[in-house]
Amino acid sequence: MLFPDNIIEKLGFNQIVQGVLNLCKTDDGKLFASRIHFKKDFRKVQGLLNQLSDLIRLKSEGIPPVQSLESIETILKYVSKPGSQLDGEDFVLLGKTFQMAEDWNEFLKQIDSEEYPELVKIIYGVSFSKGNSDVIFSIVDENGEVRDSASPELGRIRREKESQFRASRKITQRIFNELKKSGYVPDASSVSVNNGRTVIPVFSEHKRHVSGYIQGASATGQTVYIEPSELIETSNQIQELEAMERREVVRILTELTSRFHNKYEELLQLPTFIGKIDLIVAKANYSITNGYNIPKLNNSQGFKWVEAYHPILKASHDKEGKVTKSVSVSISSDNRILVISGPNAGGKSVTLKTVGLLQLMIQSGIPVPVDESSIFGVFDDVFIDIGDDQSIENDLSTYSSHLYKMAKVLSRANEKSLILFDEFGSGTEPALGGAIAQSILEELVNSNCMGIITTHYQNIKELSETTQGLFNGAMRFDTDKMEPLYELIIGRPGQSFALEIARKTGLGENIIKRASELAGKEIVELDELLAKTEQQKIELEKRTSSLAVLEKKVNDQKRIYDEKLAKLEKEKKEILRNAAEQASYMISSANKEIEKTIRHIKTSKANKAETQKVRNKLTGVKERIDKTADE
Repeated sequence: MLFPDNIIEKLGFNQIVQGVLNLCKTDDGKLFASRIHFKKDFRKVQGLLNQLSDLIRLKSEGIPPVQSLESIETILKYVSKPGSQLDGEDFVLLGKTFQMAEDWNEFLKQIDSEEYPELVKIIYGVSFSKGNSDVIFSIVDENGEVRDSASPELGRIRREKESQFRASRKITQRIFNELKKSGYVPDASSVSVNNGRTVIPVFSEHKRHVSGYIQGASATGQTVYIEPSELIETSNQIQELEAMERREVVRILTELTSRFHNKYEELLQLPTFIGKIDLIVAKANYSITNGYNIPKLNNSQGFKWVEAYHPILKASHDKEGKVTKSVSVSISSDNRILVISGPNAGGKSVTLKTVGLLQLMIQSGIPVPVDESSIFGVFDDVFIDIGDDQSIENDLSTYSSHLYKMAKVLSRANEKSLILFDEFGSGTEPALGGAIAQSILEELVNSNCMGIITTHYQNIKELSETTQGLFNGAMRFDTDKMEPLYELIIGRPGQSFALEIARKTGLGENIIKRASELAGKEIVELDELLAKTEQQKIELEKRTSSLAVLEKKVNDQKRIYDEKLAKLEKEKKEILRNAAEQASYMISSANKEIEKTIRHIKTSKANKAETQKVRNKLTGVKERIDKTADE
C-alpha cells in the first residue's frame, strides 16, 4: 500500500517514470512505461531487475534496434473482421512491427538461457512464424505502395498503362508544339492533367482552332483547357487501366489482409511483446545515461545504502553547477527507526524524500542512484507524511492533517511497512505536540515497522537514546560559517542551532540572552555541548584531512627518493659492469702485447737496442692500464 494518494507526486516518482517514458520509441512501450508501478512481490521485483541487468550486460555486445513505431491496436480491430482490407500504410507499420518482433525473438532464442535466464523469459509463450515481414514487404514497398511484382496481372496493367501514357505524351507534345508556333497557347505554359484527362491551355479566342473537348477554364476565363480529339481514345484506355489497377490493388490487399486474419492470435502478441522490449531497453538506457546501478535485493525489510542521492535534485543541481551531497544510511531489525534532528534547511526532508523515491524506484524495477554495493529490502507499504497538507475544503489544519495520517498509518503499519515522517509532531503547542509525538512513536515501535522521522523535539531525541529499535542521527552544521553541510551522521542527535542562527541574523544579544533564560539552563547547555562537539568534529576532520594531504606529500617524496635511489643503484651497477668489461679487455690486450714482445725478443736475440724498444712499449701498455684503473 502507498499512502497518501498523492505520494507519487510528492516524492517525484512521476518525473522518474516520465524520464523512462521519454526514452521509449514505440507507442506500446510508452503505454507500458505509463503503467510502471510499485510492486511488493519480491520475486517480481527481482525478476524485473535481473532482466534489466541481463540486457545491460548484453548491450555492450550489441542488441537488435528498437524502431519508432505506432501501436497496431487499430489494425488489429480491422484484421479481426473477415473480408476487411488494410491499406498500404497499415501494412508498412505491421511489417516493421513484425520485423522488430522477429529480430528480438530470434536474438533472445540464441542467447544462453543459463547465463541470461530472466531475459529469456520474455519469449516464454510467444510464438512468431518466420517471414511475416518478408511476406508484407514483398507486396508493398516502404511507402505503402503495392509493388508491380505483387501479382502478374498488376504488373501487366501497369506496363500497359505506362505504354499508353508514353503514347499520350508523344501525341500531346506534338499538338502542343504546333499550337505554340501558331500563338494559340500562353507563353511559359505547359501540358497538364485535369480530372485525369490530359489537356492543353489555349487562349479562349483561339479555342475554335483546336479540335477537342473543353475540360475547364482559368479563373479569368482568358484560358481554356482542351483535351485534343486525338487523345480521347488513349485517355479513355488509361482511365480504364487505372480502374483495373485499383481493383487489382484492392484484391491484393484484401487477400493479404485475409492471410493475417488467419494469424490473428499471433498478431495479438505483438503489442505486449514490443512494449516489453521497448520498456526494458528504455530502462537500460535510462540507467546507463544517468549512471544508476542495480543493487542487491534482499527478500526482507531494511536496507543498507551507500552514497545514495536524490536523482531529481541532482539533475537540478547539475544545471546550476552545484554539488549534490550523497547520503549513506542503514535500517535493520536492530535499528528499525532512525530519528534525524538538526537545523532547518539542513537536508532532513531531502533525506526522507530520497529514501522514499529510491524505494519506489527499486520496487518498480527501475535502477537507482546508489553505489553498487548497496542493499535494498522489499516493503509491502510505504507511508509518508512530508509537507503541508492543510485542506480548506475538508476544514483540516496542518496539524489535523498530520494526525489524520498518523491514525491511518497506525491502523496499517506492521513489520513490512516503511514510514517516512517529516517534522514529526509539529504544528501545535510544543509540550503537548511533543507528548503526542512520543506516544505515536512508541506505538510505531510496537508495530515493528521501519523508517525515518525528522524532529526538533528534545523528548523524541531522548526517547531514541533509550528505546530499543530507535536510533538517532543528525544533519551536520558548520557553526563557524553558520551553514548546513547536508551530511547525515548516525549515533547522536542534532541540534537546531536556533540561538546561533538568531545571533548570525543580527538579533540583539539581550534578546538571545533572554531566550536562553526562558529555554532553561539544561536545554541551552545541551545545545551548546552538541554544537561544541559538532564543531570539534569538523575541526578534527579538517586536521585529519590536512594530515592526509601531508602524508600524501611525504609518501610522494619518499616514492621519488626511492625511484632516484633505485636509478642510481642501477647506474652504479652499469658503470661497474662496463669497467670490469673494459679492464678485462685491457688485460687481455696487455697479455697479447707481452706474448708478442717475448716472441720479438727471441727472434731478435735480445740486443740492447731492441730490448730497450720493447721495454718502452711495455711501459706504454702499463700506463694505459693504470689510467683505466684510475678512471
